[in-house]
Amino acid sequence: VQFHPEYVPASGTEIEVTVYWKDDDGQVQTARAQDWIRNTETNEAMTEPWVFAGSGFWVDPSGEKVYQAEAGDLICVANFATATLDVPVESSQANHLLSYTAYTERIPPLETPVTVVLHPKLQPETEEAAQEPVDEPAEDVTEEAAEEPAEDVTEEAAEEPAEDVAEEPADETAE
Repeated sequence: VQFHPEYVPASGTEIEVTVYWKDDDGQVQTARAQDWIRNTETNEAMTEPWVFAGSGFWVDPSGEKVYQAEAGDLICVANFATATLDVPVESSQANHLLSYTAYTERIPPLETPVTVVLHPKLQPETEEAAQEPVDEPAEDVTEEAAEEPAEDVTEEAAEEPAEDVAEEPADETAE
């Protein structure tokens, strides 16, 4: 996102954000993250997608290059130049002008473990690109490997978050 000299919306690959949690009966539930966010103008669930804005880098006074999103602006519903994922529409960060708020009646209770899955919505290859000759494959793919289905989030995966992802309780406030 850019604000000066004029607003330019965030752009990039659309990212599908899905949340998984267990209800009181132990059943795995799933929702689009947008369903947990209410548009303050329409009073309906957020319809806008998130896009990979990528955040940015800056050099601190010691000369170290710092990734700005490490400050915590990972998935945003208000436009921040430091956001990794942002909405591709103008959305103020001023509290009195917020476009979105938490859809609290749809969010599980506090302290409920939630797994967040980010999935890029890649554009299909164009016919022209598909017809370009390829000299050699980048790696040797055997028939066995080609036949294996891609991994998917299953009930088992939803029970335990990935080791490298910090498990955070559901929050009743949206950024």
